[in-house]
Amino acid sequence: SFASAPKACGIVSRGSGDSPEDRSDFRGKRRQGVPKSSAPVRFLDAARNVVATTLTGLAGPHNVQIGHDGHTVYATSSANMVVAIDTKTYQVAAAAATGPSPAHVIEAPNKKIYVTNSGDGTVSVYQGADLQQIGRIDVGGTPHGLRSAADGSVIVIADPVKGTVELIDPGTDQVTGSIAVGSGPAQVAVS
Repeated sequence: SFASAPKACGIVSRGSGDSPEDRSDFRGKRRQGVPKSSAPVRFLDAARNVVATTLTGLAGPHNVQIGHDGHTVYATSSANMVVAIDTKTYQVAAAAATGPSPAHVIEAPNKKIYVTNSGDGTVSVYQGADLQQIGRIDVGGTPHGLRSAADGSVIVIADPVKGTVELIDPGTDQVTGSIAVGSGPAQVAVS
């Protein structure tokens, strides 16, 4: 076991052959079996090196990120939605519509949640873990991976089709720049 490991973390699994251990669907109902259009999100107890629980019923989960409070995990879904999962109960606490083909999700230091929508070139913006949508930012292209600077000064978004990274000011939720970086950037890191 890892001494400094987090209590729990979420991972998206695309595998099959899951056992029916402690499962909940994304609405909080117990389930046996996984719908064909979904994949499980497994929560790991890294202190004990075990799968704590498996959440099923979320259509096509793609990206999971832990929130700043350490008790909320955000996940995108191919059903054009984002969900907030409470890591204490392993239940979906909130869900909200996104644009088409949501790719990645982050919680910025300003407590806003940002979701890239690859299908229409936008970024959906939500306030807080209850996912109240407060806006949508048109960045064009096919936004994918995104990260916030630790100090919250900028959000950087990779666009693998345009070969650019887009810059957003999280204070105004406006695009402040676009930088050509070459073909295929899928994810970014910001210092």
